[in-house]
Amino acid sequence: MSRIQLLLATGIAGVDLALTRTVETFEGEVPGCVLAYYLDGSLADGDSIATSDLDLTLVITSCVEGGDAGDHDKLNEIAARCQRDAGLELDIGLLDERELANGLTPMLKYASRLIHGEDIRDRYPLLAIEDWTRERMNAAYWLMNRVFDRPAAVHIPLGYPDPDDLFYGYARRPIRLSDGSFAASTRDLVRVSGWIATALVAHRASRYVSRKRDCHREYRYAIGDQWSNLLDDIYERCRTDWGYLIPAGSEDRRRLRTICRQMLGFENHFLTIYRDLLLQQLRERAPRALWLMERFPLADASISAAFRSARSRTTISRATEER
Repeated sequence: MSRIQLLLATGIAGVDLALTRTVETFEGEVPGCVLAYYLDGSLADGDSIATSDLDLTLVITSCVEGGDAGDHDKLNEIAARCQRDAGLELDIGLLDERELANGLTPMLKYASRLIHGEDIRDRYPLLAIEDWTRERMNAAYWLMNRVFDRPAAVHIPLGYPDPDDLFYGYARRPIRLSDGSFAASTRDLVRVSGWIATALVAHRASRYVSRKRDCHREYRYAIGDQWSNLLDDIYERCRTDWGYLIPAGSEDRRRLRTICRQMLGFENHFLTIYRDLLLQQLRERAPRALWLMERFPLADASISAAFRSARSRTTISRATEER
């Protein structure tokens, strides 16, 4: 197969090689299955730093022999292999075109860049703010519990991921450096705080945030409460000044420890707001809320009762449909 020509090149040799190889792999193994390849994140914005990861969204259609289940397994296997062999931090998201019927996220519609395939973004509207709010609030809840390896049962108030760690367990994610080695980083701290900020801006101000670099600015503009300085600090220090890495200087390390100590308060602030939205979703038997409570149950009497009721009614409804 001839070498793929990207519609957009970043100008960074290693990144463009990883993008090209990824497109070539999918086009060679499942030709016609991927409708569009979109570059996301800071590399799409031209705002990347040396330790930025590479984010790709692939819009797919059912095309692999074996039907939907076959599609899912085959495509995820290819994605995992591409990520493993990329030689850099590569994150591939697979998005079924059927999932776009309700609208596109603001990140995909406004902040992504097409690198190969057919641009399908004009075919679909922007996701309604109500749907976007729920999606982001649920996603932030999922992420804050998953990436910090907290116990499955979530309690309010939440505790530190690791109270005995210097940075309370918030700065452990390994990232791959340019020489191939790995180092602990604050990437998950930046990511979780940004997702929570985006969710709260949607929930409290009915505003979209499409770019990671805008999360803290939009939060200050739209909400402007006591957490604004923390969000500024996380983005400007952890990402911009320290490049996601743990700083070496003693003063900077003390500052990072303070940031991490304050992060727990922001997470608990989010949880108290999220609880009411979650309760509403459970009363409506929203599938995503049920899915979340099966994996990260919120230890709250009202939430538990609503979850049991929703699950029971869902089971009865399915049994009735099958008769």
